[in-house]
Amino acid sequence: MPIEIVWDNPEHTVLRYDISGKWTWEDLFSARDQVFALMDSVNAKRVDAIIHFKESLNLPPGAMSQLKQLREHPHPKAGLTVMVGANRFMRTMFGTFTKVYNTATGHSVDFVYAKSLEEARDVIARDRIRSS
Repeated sequence: MPIEIVWDNPEHTVLRYDISGKWTWEDLFSARDQVFALMDSVNAKRVDAIIHFKESLNLPPGAMSQLKQLREHPHPKAGLTVMVGANRFMRTMFGTFTKVYNTATGHSVDFVYAKSLEEARDVIARDRIRSS
């Protein structure tokens, strides 16, 4: 399976998408359904996500429309999303999507980037302190 979903911490407040190899948008939508079910199963008020591109360095075709569809119905417990391993092309695509989506909808959607899982966990911890 190119996308594996795991809890990243024992408190079940951070989910991690481990993405490796070739994946499709259908794989990502299926993973999102799994993530939503896991979010529903815990008492946490906020669940953050780490998207870890372990070996996958490309986005499947149709990124802009698929990203829009992914962001249209966020889970109410969804917190910060941190991406690890996104290459320059991916960052450009996500940045373009963010600007277009935020302008069109008036919502504020953004992605945070980290160079390692440890850095991603630190970013989330600092954001949780700042938000409390």
